[in-house]
Amino acid sequence: MLLALLAAASAQAHSGSSAPPPPGIQIPSLTHGQMAVIARYRGDILDFAQRQTVTDPTFRRLYNHGNLQYTYCLWGLMPGSLGDEESPFNECSHAYLATAKALLTYMATMPAA
Repeated sequence: MLLALLAAASAQAHSGSSAPPPPGIQIPSLTHGQMAVIARYRGDILDFAQRQTVTDPTFRRLYNHGNLQYTYCLWGLMPGSLGDEESPFNECSHAYLATAKALLTYMATMPAA
């Protein structure tokens, strides 16, 4: 009995805050045709994002996630990372390009500054 009470007290002490973690952001996947288009305009999308004067946590999470994925993908420099499904870098290309599209879509819903 004492052991059960100690375990319960220990679990409650390690629970941290009572606030739930922030929800994840759904990022729709892209077809290969969409990947090619977003890859062509990714720089413009990021330039537009950098010019935003009013941002929010979702915007910053999308922006940072895309940049991290791009870095993990060796800055898009690996040959075949976009078109070769067998490339080990194809999956991360999907990730950073899908995030760029999600960021662009999200910016369209943001109030103009």
